[in-house]
Amino acid sequence: MKCFPFLTTESTATWSKEHLQEAANRWEEPIRLAMHGVPLDLAMKATRNQLDMLWTIVQRDEQDKFKMQAHATGLGVWGDGKK
Repeated sequence: MKCFPFLTTESTATWSKEHLQEAANRWEEPIRLAMHGVPLDLAMKATRNQLDMLWTIVQRDEQDKFKMQAHATGLGVWGDGKK
């Protein structure tokens, strides 16, 4: 079974609050990108520039989804204006 590597390698001991924050900071971007559908292997091996590019694409996708949802809600509430 594939899982996030930190679940099997980094989370085996009790950590101090500082160590927990450090680990969370290190894994946050790859995990968030994976939550948006970017393969974890790709996010883990990406350079800083590649991560920034992936985030730009994810943000554009989120904006497009928001616009489509707002349009669909408007159509549902006010109709398409044709009678």
